Amino acid sequence: MSSKPRVLLSTVYRRYSGIYVDFINDNFQHKPWSPCMPRNFNIGLRFIKRNVPEVELLEYPNWDEYKAKLAEGWDVVGFSAYQSEITEVERMIEEARRQGVGEIWAGNYGALDPHMQSLVDRTVIGPGENAVAGLFGRRVPDDQIKHPLVVGNFSINHGKIKLLNVAIMYTRHGCPYKCSFCQAAAFGGGHTFNINQDGIENVLKKLRSMGIRYILLYDETFGIDPVASDRITLLFAKYGFRWFAMSRASIVLHNLDEWCNRGLIATCIGVEAVSQQVLDTENKRQKVEEIVEFARKTKEKGRIYRMINYIVGHENMDEADTLRDVRRLDEMGFDVFALSILTPFPRTPMWDRIDSTYGIFDRNYRHYNTEHLVWNHPYITPAKMRELHREVHRILNRPFKTAGGILNRLIMPRRQPGRLTFEMG
Repeated sequence: MSSKPRVLLSTVYRRYSGIYVDFINDNFQHKPWSPCMPRNFNIGLRFIKRNVPEVELLEYPNWDEYKAKLAEGWDVVGFSAYQSEITEVERMIEEARRQGVGEIWAGNYGALDPHMQSLVDRTVIGPGENAVAGLFGRRVPDDQIKHPLVVGNFSINHGKIKLLNVAIMYTRHGCPYKCSFCQAAAFGGGHTFNINQDGIENVLKKLRSMGIRYILLYDETFGIDPVASDRITLLFAKYGFRWFAMSRASIVLHNLDEWCNRGLIATCIGVEAVSQQVLDTENKRQKVEEIVEFARKTKEKGRIYRMINYIVGHENMDEADTLRDVRRLDEMGFDVFALSILTPFPRTPMWDRIDSTYGIFDRNYRHYNTEHLVWNHPYITPAKMRELHREVHRILNRPFKTAGGILNRLIMPRRQPGRLTFEMG
């Protein structure tokens, strides 16, 4: 390979036009009031491009666009994909081989799958900046990784009503927790580090000059490094940003007053279940009492929009147990819920436990989007699980409550006298 290889990094291709990814993940009902963001960027690839500018990116092309780009000729083509996208990526790899691409790489969580690994010449597990830079004869150490400038639209009505322009940011790579269902531990391999703070401040300055005032933090667990997060939130306050953070109940509780004073307006935590037995089984390292206290204290703040991740289909819960758990959660008064059907993923403790104890019967990659039951649940059939999933949505994600929370906590504070600030498009 030459010292100046031609390198193309691509996401999965779009099977349909106008794809929007639901806010945080794809686990909301596809209703007009569902919060969403357009799926037209990949934050991991943007990080690589910012630090290795020689590469070219292709983000969510259609099939014809992908084929045309391949025809330009490439030494290396790499794919960033999730488990549910492997079927499409396999087709993309076949086309790349047919067009004579010399080397195929794979990254992102899909690269943890053994079949995906067998399809490519190299897998990159964890951050890819340094690995890709190696193609050009240099290194990008963790403490020198530069943050890209990425802005998305927070919308409703399938992206037709644009509410906020939101900057997407990471302040830290990796998560030290080892929840049994989560691939983060395997993907990071225990490798965690903070993104260069000077680079983050440079991005904040650019965002201010662009008139962007909202930030969505994609950290798996914001606040896990208290010293670093203190510095970051001081920067948010310094430049006048309002921000959203994904974290844990205990961390938010510890920092709630200070973070609110520094611009926190929304938070997302993984509750997963309101049963201590389930939380312990999944190694969540979280107490039900923390969830209850989180609900109470954030409600007292009044202006915090609270999103909750919840899993339907735990192995030790039947339909009645699940509905009791859900109604207890509903009583806590959160704003919106991202609901997943329990899905085992490769390289997780859950995958090994579920496969050996109950068996995984469905190997259709498209079903690994946490909307299908792919294993033999001891109490609930796949058809019943679909019904239960819909019923849980009906109980928790009531349209007027969800839309009202968005309006009252996120949109109305932006109003100026006589002027609505959201856009119709």
